Amino acid sequence: MLKDLLERLAEILHVSKAAVCKWESNTNLPKVMELKNMSSLFHVSADYLLGLANRSAIEQLGSEKKLEAMAGYFHQLESPERQQACIDFVISQFNEQEAVKIEAEKIQRALDEPAEAVLDMNIIVDSSLDFQGVDKS
Repeated sequence: MLKDLLERLAEILHVSKAAVCKWESNTNLPKVMELKNMSSLFHVSADYLLGLANRSAIEQLGSEKKLEAMAGYFHQLESPERQQACIDFVISQFNEQEAVKIEAEKIQRALDEPAEAVLDMNIIVDSSLDFQGVDKS
């Protein structure tokens, strides 16, 4: 089945099956015109085909439509108080997301450099603890 798809793609793009196999195995890149044709055929950007973009044009379009719809809903809110509450909610969600990212980065750094993390720790000892029976020498 994959073989048939590769042959069909080669036929549509007017290239050899070997060329398509080389693209698939990353041993060669398509020419600009071939890239443009594939981009049109699959409705994705050339960057997406080359692995330089995370989202396809279709996914991006979906996000843009959602944003347009949200903006429309926002403008339908009748009172400035409701609009402000909406803005405050979005800001709080963004701040929470950023705080989670920062904490994850701290944890990742600690995992990447465990010796430095231990040296950076502030160890607090409760002076009211009773150390009876502990050899202090």
